[in-house]
Amino acid sequence: RMGIVNCSNEPYGYLAEEVQEKADEVYPDTYSILEDAKTKNYSPQFEALDLAIRLAKVEHPILGHRGMRIIKHLMSNNWSK
Repeated sequence: RMGIVNCSNEPYGYLAEEVQEKADEVYPDTYSILEDAKTKNYSPQFEALDLAIRLAKVEHPILGHRGMRIIKHLMSNNWSK
């Protein structure tokens, strides 16, 4: 799921705090998947799929406020010069 979201975000740019935020989620998400799989006696593959399905229902980050944040970030760093 994250690979697909990443590819869809590439043309719009990245904000440093969002990159770090997503990187910080990798370990806790992985740990949660492994712990849930162990508790339920399921394959981690199925727990990861369940997480992907839940996260797929979350609105895409490009919509709404994110576009304006990227524009403000670019303008504050004199991107146009």
